Order: sequence, then C-alpha cells, then structure tokens
Amino acid sequence: MKYSKLHTFGDSFTMGSGLRGDAVEPFYPYQAKYTDHIWATILGKKLNLEVNNTGVGGVSNEDILFSLNCGMQFLGKNPLIIVGLTAPTRLSMKFNKPNDHWGGLTLVPHLYEKYMESGSDFLGEFRNFFTKEELDSFVAYYGALFPKHSNANWNYYAYLCIQLQNYFTNIGTRFIIWDYTLWT
Repeated sequence: MKYSKLHTFGDSFTMGSGLRGDAVEPFYPYQAKYTDHIWATILGKKLNLEVNNTGVGGVSNEDILFSLNCGMQFLGKNPLIIVGLTAPTRLSMKFNKPNDHWGGLTLVPHLYEKYMESGSDFLGEFRNFFTKEELDSFVAYYGALFPKHSNANWNYYAYLCIQLQNYFTNIGTRFIIWDYTLWT
C-alpha cells in the first residue's frame, strides 16, 4: 500500500529532542547536527514519504492524543499514522494564554519532587498563568494520584489510543502505536 504522508505524534523521543536545532535544553550539545537521526525522519526517508512530526518534548499522553484529535482533519488521504505514548506518570494542566493559544504545565516525578522541596518558585513562567493555590492544588492532586494510580492512568490513555486505532483501521488507514517502554 502506498502512503501519502507519515504523521507522527508523541513526546520528546518522537520530536527528536536534542537532535534538532530548536532544542532549548542547554545540555543538548548537538543542535542540528543529527537532525537526520530522528526516528521519524529515518522512517520517512526509508518509505520515501514526507514527514509531519508533531512530537513535543515533555508532553503527557493526554496532550499526545489531543494533538492527534486536533490534527485528524489535516491527515489527508491514505496517511501512515504512528503514535508514541509517553510515560504514564506525566499529568498536564491546561491554561489559556493571553493571545488565546493553549498552553500547559506537565508534571513529572522529578518536577513534583522539586516542587515539594522548594515550592512553586522554581516554576517561573507558569506562575503568570496559575495562582499559587492552583499550582498547589495541581501538585497535591498529582501527589495523591501518582505513582500509586499510574496504571489506571496508563490504561485509560492506552484504551483511548486503541479505540482511535480501531477507528482508523476500519476506514482503511494504517495506525501504529508504540510506547515509552521502547525508549531504551
């Protein structure tokens, strides 16, 4: 079957964090030197397909599936869709930026621990979008939910992704799911 385009959805592993020239993390010394080593780029070249890589560093599974949902209208005819689910211990809180764009804060275990040690001060720019009470409530919710209930969270998003896979398969579209356990 000939695909029209490769669409990838996922976190920093899909995005190619550290390999792209737009990496903001100071500990990624490569800049754009290894852009052609991103798995989506390699697969696109191997299949001779244009690649639409929508991976974003640090996102939750909720964000990944939201991105897919928003992008469904732009997939075109006969796309190849690959979704990489991230670690289940990521939880997002959304906010509306002043310019009417959505933004978000994703908590992961190391940010939770840092928040517990130093409070909201280290969150910098997010304090412009959330009150201290909102941040404290979000962190408390995260602390009560993870990792004790991370399996329930994982099962929920995996189930949603499988339902999307069923939908796309039923309309004749190739939809592949992989997850964070393949990172290593």
